[in-house]
Amino acid sequence: MKAVTDTTINDLIEELLPKAHAIVDDFGDGVTLYGQGVVGQWGASHLSGVGAAINCIIDNAPDKQGTTYKAIPTLRHDDGIGRSRSLLISARHHVQPIAARCAPHYANIMSLDAFVIVTNRDRIAQARDMFEDDGISRRSYNAVIHALLSNSLEQCYPVLDNNMYFSVPQFACGYSESFVDAGAYVGDTLEKFIWKCGGSFESILAFEPGARQFAAMKERIRRLRVEWALGEGAITAVQGALADKNGHMAIDKSGLPTSNHGAGGVRAQSADTVPIHRLDDFIGDRRVTMIKMDVEGMEAQLLSGARQTIARQQPKLAVCAYHYPVDLFSLAENVQEIAPSYRFAFRWHTPVLGDYVLYCY
Repeated sequence: MKAVTDTTINDLIEELLPKAHAIVDDFGDGVTLYGQGVVGQWGASHLSGVGAAINCIIDNAPDKQGTTYKAIPTLRHDDGIGRSRSLLISARHHVQPIAARCAPHYANIMSLDAFVIVTNRDRIAQARDMFEDDGISRRSYNAVIHALLSNSLEQCYPVLDNNMYFSVPQFACGYSESFVDAGAYVGDTLEKFIWKCGGSFESILAFEPGARQFAAMKERIRRLRVEWALGEGAITAVQGALADKNGHMAIDKSGLPTSNHGAGGVRAQSADTVPIHRLDDFIGDRRVTMIKMDVEGMEAQLLSGARQTIARQQPKLAVCAYHYPVDLFSLAENVQEIAPSYRFAFRWHTPVLGDYVLYCY
């Protein structure tokens, strides 16, 4: 299979550009958004911010139907279909069947991912140019862009790398690393880190907001301390999140932040909240050599709250870039603005439309 090149992507964007322009032309009359999940909620805010009226959101989940998001009604398919000329689909794993079902009712249909990529083509190209010429990063980036534009993973499989967070040579762990695991989940990455450095490291600081996940991580840490003969202070687990403000954030029963995965901002403390920390404030002058960020769409806020640490210490950063369409270019822009000397790599790690990581070193 031929690799996807810059030219391939540019040609595909040119092909989709008229449809994207037609959707923009419909902004005044209103567009329909399909999916009120995490990406859909982000999409509603993003589209409103670029001047689009949104007539309605269609969602198949009964608990969302009849509700509103930012005063936009969420309707079942039969009630919402055909209320505008243009449809944007935020349910990225179901674009093709939704588009086929809706085709008779709309003049223009695109995935939200494709629309954001096409309308930010210059920033996509600039982000791609940031990547090291390592023979893998640009090819992986183009493959992911192709998948989001075409709704097909076929071109991604040749670049699949299942060594998430540690595949780039510069992220091979030394024996004196101070690792921050932001979005530590059940501790799977911190255990992988310990194996990578042979149990010899300076410190691990792991943040996880979800109660069930945090409890599972604590159990794993207890086992790892025994198996690797680690001191009590080697690993610090914090039930909380990292963002650009100190405060508290509401989470749902699954352990995920509510209000568009935290994008709604810091909330007042209640029984259903967890603390939010600015990393700069939390660690002070402590040494940090590597930060992994998988924080459910709050990566940009985390970077902002870690600005001083990143600028001063320039730790290696492994930043998940798949939660929102703009993450494909905006996160690299954010890091470069904080510390212009960073170099960048890109990898795709699991066979789904997700789990692609921006590496900064």
